[in-house]
Parts: sequence; structure tokens; C-alpha cells
Amino acid sequence: MSVQALSQSEIRLSWTDNSSNKNGFDIERNGQKVASIDAGTESYGNGL
Repeated sequence: MSVQALSQSEIRLSWTDNSSNKNGFDIERNGQKVASIDAGTESYGNGL
């Protein structure tokens, strides 16, 4: 996993999806789910 700062208020998370037995990913910030994304997705961007 890597994190890229796009601006002072936005980041992009990137990773390699090596799993073949899942339905998707939940993205959390401070213990709170902020997004659910589809299987096969390998990046996510969000404002802070």
C-alpha cells in the first residue's frame, strides 16, 4: 500500500490486489467506514 498527498486536503491510496476470494474493500478513516469499493479496485482518492 502507498499513500500519495494530492494536496493539503486530499490523498490517494494505492495497493496491489492479490486476492481472488473477496467482494470488495471497505475504506476506513479513524475507525469509521468512509467508502466501500468493488473487488479489483487498486486505488482510492478522498479529501481529508
